[in-house]
Amino acid sequence: MFTRLLLLPAALSLLLIAANGSTAFAQTAENETLDRAARVLFNEGRDAFEAGNYELAHERFVQAYELSNRSALLFNIAVALDRMRNDEEALDFFRRFVAASPDHADAPEARARITAIERSVQERQAQQQAQQEAEQRAEQERLAREQAEREAQEARDAANNAITPVEPSEPSEVSGGGLPPVVFIALAGATAVSAGLLVWSGLDTLGTNEDYEDYAQSPGATFEEARDQYDDVVGAQTRTNILMGATIVLGAAAVTTAILTDWGGSDEDEDSLTIVPAIGPTAIGVSAGGTF
Repeated sequence: MFTRLLLLPAALSLLLIAANGSTAFAQTAENETLDRAARVLFNEGRDAFEAGNYELAHERFVQAYELSNRSALLFNIAVALDRMRNDEEALDFFRRFVAASPDHADAPEARARITAIERSVQERQAQQQAQQEAEQRAEQERLAREQAEREAQEARDAANNAITPVEPSEPSEVSGGGLPPVVFIALAGATAVSAGLLVWSGLDTLGTNEDYEDYAQSPGATFEEARDQYDDVVGAQTRTNILMGATIVLGAAAVTTAILTDWGGSDEDEDSLTIVPAIGPTAIGVSAGGTF
């Protein structure tokens, strides 16, 4: 009885040792199975990489890494991503590889690719920012042109509305017979408005031309943008010429109206001096007639 009690712990110990050994053997067998599967996936990825199928190579390298967890596969994954021009992910895997295996034979190449990719990413980001800024400037210029066109149209409408047509009136029996002063006042006002618009348009034309010359001489000038700015200068100059002609016509009309206006009124009992045009077989011009 005592002997069996002594042998029982020894038997239990042997059973535990055998169980642990079986577990370790099973784990070793499982690891070997995973390694063989990972090796097969790695070989498929290598063949795909050599054939130029980088997407399939990347997929197989990732699967092999998930099975074996070998840090060396991080370099293969990074190289496949690099060939796919996926800079951000490639940069991440190159960094992970260097951090996990700093003394690996491929670590210097990984560090060199990290530097090159970082520089490429910075340059691309700078180009994207410059493109966004150029698009914003183009949009602002477009809005400015539309605003200028609206203002010019409003100015033309205002000038047209300022010219009030004069209804023909029945001939009066009042001596003198000149035009009423309101016609001159209307034309003078229209002339003043047109002159103001002419000054504004002339200054805007000069500013637009200066912007075009500055841009055309800048190092980063492009033909398309320079052509658009040149078209703006031509448009502004045309608008200025139109306003100049309108101002001259309105000014001449105002001067003529001032000459033909009956400033003395219609009271026959008061002294007046009327300046009227004289057209006839012996005289063409302006004559003065007095009423007393």
